[in-house]
Amino acid sequence: MVGITGYAISEGDPVKIITPFDSVGNKCGAIDQGVDYDPVNQTDFTEYKYKHFTSLVSAALESNPLKIYEAVCVKECPLQEQTPECMVNDDIDECPESRYDTELIFGYCLPSRETAKDVLDKVIKEFNEQANFAKYFAEIQSCWQTMAIMGAGTIVIAIIYIFLLKWITKPILYASMFIILLMFILVGGWSWLKKDEYEPESDDYMYAQVGAYVAWGIAAIYFLFMCCCWKNISLGASIMEASSDFVSQNLRVVLLPVIGYCICVPFIVYWIITAVYLYSIGDPEF
Repeated sequence: MVGITGYAISEGDPVKIITPFDSVGNKCGAIDQGVDYDPVNQTDFTEYKYKHFTSLVSAALESNPLKIYEAVCVKECPLQEQTPECMVNDDIDECPESRYDTELIFGYCLPSRETAKDVLDKVIKEFNEQANFAKYFAEIQSCWQTMAIMGAGTIVIAIIYIFLLKWITKPILYASMFIILLMFILVGGWSWLKKDEYEPESDDYMYAQVGAYVAWGIAAIYFLFMCCCWKNISLGASIMEASSDFVSQNLRVVLLPVIGYCICVPFIVYWIITAVYLYSIGDPEF
């Protein structure tokens, strides 16, 4: 694993995952770009950081998904009927006038929903299919606060549940058991009443009747199991109450999963870094 990590870090470049490329492979916002990276024709793209799709309307109207990838690097995302400052390439020989308002989303100038909903939906669908890995990192970056709040809330809810468990264990257990029994009985009754809507000679009549018998049969078997295992069920509920009482009086036990998770975090981070560098090895092909 250490050897794989060393190779990945030496050969990979995670910036490639989130860097926008134009339709011929130039990195938007990077230096020394040009036709096939020809040293003679290298061009500085550092001021052109954003990717602008030039043929989205044609792709949507003509149902030609290949036109989605025609793009140039621009300085700013253009508004409708505005011609952006761009770097042309072999696919696009002049900066095109935008046919819709665009907004910046993770380095991409995408149509705003107000002006081009259909086009945007098609682009986002194609973008998600082709760039899932980068999309996940972008989404985590935008919603990490919510994830942190949910994690803290989970711990609080777990502690409250542990305290309540010693009072609600038996009521919840017994209520759930009788609700399950009641549901089987009601399903059987519904099937029995439903059969009257069909002709007695029809298959539907037979299916409804059989369904009622099956549901009631399961309810009867379930009830027998409850009666035969009642002492064991009561014992299990009492053990859960005792466990809850122990945990509520020794709250440090609750910290064990948290401590275990914290110990695992470095290994998780190590694995993520290695995976990201491995994923970024090589150059994209256009």
